[in-house]
Amino acid sequence: YISVTGVQTCALPILSSVVVRRRGLLLRVACREGRSGVTVRLYYTDPSCRRFEATVVSVRPVDGRPAIVLDRTAFYPTSGGQPFDLGHINDATVVDVVDDAEEILHVVSSDIPVGQRVTGVVDDARRFDHTQQHTGQHILSAAFDRAFGNRTVGFHMGADVSTIDLAGPVSP
Repeated sequence: YISVTGVQTCALPILSSVVVRRRGLLLRVACREGRSGVTVRLYYTDPSCRRFEATVVSVRPVDGRPAIVLDRTAFYPTSGGQPFDLGHINDATVVDVVDDAEEILHVVSSDIPVGQRVTGVVDDARRFDHTQQHTGQHILSAAFDRAFGNRTVGFHMGADVSTIDLAGPVSP
């Protein structure tokens, strides 16, 4: 981290395409140096990053709202049952985050022009809640698999209720 006027901000370099092996899982980091239209996903390389600097590389409408693509982001998109992050990019509220192939679309409340340097701030309480629920799901899924041989086939994280879908009934 580096400190900018007393606030921590992510200071990760742009990485080449990397595959990280951790506990038998492959995590592909979607960062390709020198390719336009690819958003560097800081949430893979620095999951604790909540404040970052970026540049707007394109803007397009999504459902009547502006959606900006940044050269790098810490905003997690909806994926695998986990909801998207909320927060702000400069003064604009982030109302949705969409994974669109190699780009992350940040649907925002107001326009931000292409080329502008911006500061993104992720809603820490929401991210923490999602992280805790996601970790809990992995623990419960492992327990169902080991104790009952019952694999998880789906997971949904909601504001009030989260569900784990199992391949079969649970019985001792």
